[in-house]
Amino acid sequence: LRDNRIQLHRSTPTELSITIAEVQLVDEGEYTCSIFTMPVRTARATVTVLGVPGKPQISGFENAVQEGGKVTLTCTSTGSKPPARLRWYRGDQELEGRPDVVESVPDDPTYNVSSELALEVSRSDDNALITCAVDHPSLAPGDKRSEQALRVLC
Repeated sequence: LRDNRIQLHRSTPTELSITIAEVQLVDEGEYTCSIFTMPVRTARATVTVLGVPGKPQISGFENAVQEGGKVTLTCTSTGSKPPARLRWYRGDQELEGRPDVVESVPDDPTYNVSSELALEVSRSDDNALITCAVDHPSLAPGDKRSEQALRVLC
């Protein structure tokens, strides 16, 4: 065990286990355990590491929108593995955004994901809460979200 983050957890005649502290993306891969008996016995385990996505950032709210006008909002989350899915909401109602754009990060096994939402706004949308939520196996539902109120000029 050359890495001090990896410790022998249990060693019995029938079980050998390790713990990995402060798991990193580079820890992903196949691990091999060998018992040097006659014959040598070997077991393999594959470890998959999830990249936890960053808090989503919403842009496009910079200015108030004229009633009847259109606004395009963009939501971006970085660092996910596998790629996160972004969901849009107005209050509790899910909205259909454009398909997510997934970009791989050079020299890194993670992804940056962005989604656009085009809205035609009406007077009733003034102060409506628009939310972008990250959906990912490393997160509980609603763990990472950003909210912003829409401003409509009447």
